[in-house]
Amino acid sequence: MTVFRPTVQSLALMIALAAGASEPAAGAADVAPVDIPYETFTLPNGLRVIVHTDRKAPIVAVNIWYHVGSKDEPAGRSGFAHLFEHLMFNGSENAPGEFFTPFKAVGATNQNGTTNTDRTNYFENVPTTALDMALWMESDRMGHLLGAIDQKTLNEQRGVVQNEKRQDENQPYGQVWDALGRIMYPKGHPYHHSTIGSMNDLNAASLEDVKNWFRTWYGPNNAVLVLAGDIDLPTARDKVARYFGDIPAGPSMAQPKVDVAAHAVNTRSEMTDVVPQARVYRVWNVVEYGQPDLDRLELLAWILGGGKSSRLDRRLVHQDALVDNISAGVYGSQLSSNFMITASVKQGVEVRRVEATIDEELKKLLRDGPTREELERARTSMMASWIRGVERIGGFGGKADVLAECAVYTGGPGCFRNSLKVLAGATVDSLRSTGNAWLGSGKGSHTLVVRSGKRVPIREERAVTPAPFRIPKADPGYTTLPSVANRREGVPIPRAFPDLVFPTQQHATLGNGTRVVLAERHDIPVVQMSYEFRGGYAADPLDRSGLASFTMSLLDEGSGDLSALAFADRVEALGAIVRVSASLDTSSAFLSALRENLEPSVALYADMLRKPRFEQADIDRVRGQWIAGIRQEKANPNGVAQRVLPALIFGSGHPYASPRSGSGSEAAILGLTRTDLQVWRTRALRPQGATLVVVGDTTLAEILPVLEKYFGDWKVGGEADAVAAIPRVAEQKTPRVFLIDQPGAIQASIFAAQVVPPSTDPRTVEFDMANMVIGGDFTARLNMNLREDKHWSYGARSGAASAVGQRLWIASAPVQIDKTREAAAEMRREIAAYATGRQAATGEEVEGMAKILTLSLPGAYETASAVMTTIASDVLYGRPDDYVFRRKAAIDAMTPDEVNAAAKMLNPEGLTWLIVGDLSRTEAPVRALNLGEVTVLDVEGRPVPRK
Repeated sequence: MTVFRPTVQSLALMIALAAGASEPAAGAADVAPVDIPYETFTLPNGLRVIVHTDRKAPIVAVNIWYHVGSKDEPAGRSGFAHLFEHLMFNGSENAPGEFFTPFKAVGATNQNGTTNTDRTNYFENVPTTALDMALWMESDRMGHLLGAIDQKTLNEQRGVVQNEKRQDENQPYGQVWDALGRIMYPKGHPYHHSTIGSMNDLNAASLEDVKNWFRTWYGPNNAVLVLAGDIDLPTARDKVARYFGDIPAGPSMAQPKVDVAAHAVNTRSEMTDVVPQARVYRVWNVVEYGQPDLDRLELLAWILGGGKSSRLDRRLVHQDALVDNISAGVYGSQLSSNFMITASVKQGVEVRRVEATIDEELKKLLRDGPTREELERARTSMMASWIRGVERIGGFGGKADVLAECAVYTGGPGCFRNSLKVLAGATVDSLRSTGNAWLGSGKGSHTLVVRSGKRVPIREERAVTPAPFRIPKADPGYTTLPSVANRREGVPIPRAFPDLVFPTQQHATLGNGTRVVLAERHDIPVVQMSYEFRGGYAADPLDRSGLASFTMSLLDEGSGDLSALAFADRVEALGAIVRVSASLDTSSAFLSALRENLEPSVALYADMLRKPRFEQADIDRVRGQWIAGIRQEKANPNGVAQRVLPALIFGSGHPYASPRSGSGSEAAILGLTRTDLQVWRTRALRPQGATLVVVGDTTLAEILPVLEKYFGDWKVGGEADAVAAIPRVAEQKTPRVFLIDQPGAIQASIFAAQVVPPSTDPRTVEFDMANMVIGGDFTARLNMNLREDKHWSYGARSGAASAVGQRLWIASAPVQIDKTREAAAEMRREIAAYATGRQAATGEEVEGMAKILTLSLPGAYETASAVMTTIASDVLYGRPDDYVFRRKAAIDAMTPDEVNAAAKMLNPEGLTWLIVGDLSRTEAPVRALNLGEVTVLDVEGRPVPRK
């Protein structure tokens, strides 16, 4: 349940590449198109329904969009659309209580709701047998909600939303979106105010106001329902009519007129925040969603700042070394869109120089247009992204989202096909012309610069007394279907569920000793692979923390005969994705290749692993970006915790004591040499003993010769020593409290941590189930207490990441700062009561969490990435091919006694507490709580002397 901030248009509509296009421009990328076929119908009450059939998994994506967002809020009622999104998760007249509860009982996945300027949406993937339940629930909150909303519920969700607002604003650069909305759009424009709204307006919202908002906007005739997956038109028509057909239509509300509000002149402003480096945002108001020019601007943005070898990256990152990162993108919306350039300025560089260089590069592109090669690389990358995006039926950017977005904003579910015609036909001249029309001379932009300094809250505009809510009459042009008798007597929970299906794993060994594990997936023409090496940043030498991750990050900065920029160009031209990283216990290199470009993509991938260049200029450039990243971590409460907690728990010098980001320390990164990188690569990236996991549209007979050709003779001599021995640490005997100052923070971030047994421990599944009860799910105890009951936090959770050695278990909650003491006390009480058995897990809780973990499995492996991640994990921990089935059986058979026994692994008297917030507001209350001995630390984890 989130504010969906203006983001780059959903993948489908950004690139809009599917079958059915007109003839492409000469030289257009030859990538096999993938379409989203659909059928539609409309109920007599106006509900539009779109159906897409995809039988690859026994799940159905249910995605409902209401055509109402913050643009529709009158003066004095900002934040209503988003507040109502939250209220709709608090139960309906015939299903009181948490909306999530029955969905958890059937194994729903990808469930959430979001609000932006233009729409509010709700979505979930459910097992096919649970579709009736999902439609019953969605129709009940559409047609039978108001009786379930009372003052208590309003107060609760208002508090949750206000903590979401605090959480957003407490992040570095967290006030930018609010500021830009006010700057880019004049007062009175529907986009002038933020989606989350003002504290004043949220506080002023009355129960009757909220109910009238629902009566006005949430009728079936203002909604689009998409069903995608294991469904067909006749089934959809029958079920939707049964559950939604008797809901009366609401008013037919007119949409605001398009008002791009383009600026005539360039303007500039500055603000200060607690940030580690200056950041520049340059923004233009451009053409609204659905127009061909927006597709061309998206292509232009990619060329300007969308990839590692874009114009802005080449000039400002590589050539002039002015910024640590820079990007350009289009943020499409119904009334007006934004074209934005964002740059993080290097320490010591004058901001005005960065602004001038950006302007120079933009003017060059607008004057000359892109090169033919730039255009083709961008087009190929976008086409490849489209293909990957439509692998998912639901969730953010999945096929259901694509269809709903098109239908709501343009009236036609297939608008992505129109965009294809524009993008396939885009030429150098058409991009130059469109760029000049919206970004050129006579079109003004605004530059917002955020500098390091004191965080100054944006002053809320003077409160406006809203006009009385006048509810328009229901549209008489719609009718209803006859009501189905007794259909509201209870939620139709299914009795049967689909079986778990996991791809068969095929095994082989390359000539270099690498094991190959293949899982075939033929849904889209893409092949993914990940080379898994034993040895991660736990093996970093004490004086070179960050070595593993830093070295891996340099692998794709040029290889063989290709420089860093040439390598990036080649990746784009192939439509490939290459990623390299180190984790705690492993290092991996990932490739996603289009099937038609599989062999040249594997050739490039092999060169990256076998012949990295490690050019000194690239090392120095990445080093600067890396240190800037470490400083960003130190400015973020969660980043601080991930840096400081491991050393507090495991002790200085332990392999697991380094920051969990793997980024290391500034001093260590500054000291790394090219030789350090070469030596680490030789010791850690050894094909003998490694595993190459392949998932996608290929066969063993097809892929093995390709892998053998490019990797078969790759061997590394010498002895491997990049696998760390992980000594066991003793449990903490007494509680400890550490405080870190974050001056000006409006929230306190509370963490409680300890060690638990390794992932290979026989009781890991039992402990993970025990964790589900206390903090592993939205419906778990910590979240229901601090968010849903007390509404002090936007969300509380707990969990232990997988590890070869002892795992680090963390419970966390960002809370409003005036409730720091009370929230910490509640966390301590909940953990202690559970671990000691005073409030043991009930049979109902265990059964509910078991359903969440097991009934969701048929939909959990919808994507190749999910399959790959699971196989790689099984390889690391020495698990058999059928582990997913064994784990499910273990969970199904688990008893409350076993869960409660595992809960005793939590040690409330040995917790290490870390609280990050404004010390002037947290220290005294926390000391008074007597959680344990209190020590104040700096962001490096060093004790700060106290007077």
